Amino acid sequence: METGISKAIRLAGGTQTALGNLLGLTPQAIQKWAAQGFVPSDRCREVETKLNGQVTRSELNPAVFGNDPASGDSNAREGGPAAETSSQHGRRKDDRVAVPSA
Repeated sequence: METGISKAIRLAGGTQTALGNLLGLTPQAIQKWAAQGFVPSDRCREVETKLNGQVTRSELNPAVFGNDPASGDSNAREGGPAAETSSQHGRRKDDRVAVPSA
């Protein structure tokens, strides 16, 4: 399975140097990301933007941004925890919120 950073490298031209040039970083910085298997969270939006949304923050760093159902993550498609999270508040749909009575 292709990681988000591998996909970003492929989309940028197929080399760590190409992605580094696109982002103004050294190939060594990109190599570090590739070795760890994810993009640092503070760089994900930039990568997503520079590659016109062809790779998402969720693909680049799923530990921080969650799994993206569009990326083919089976847990999200099968209604797992990633699919149950409310996008507005970060709560699960089944969480109850106490509302004070008047």
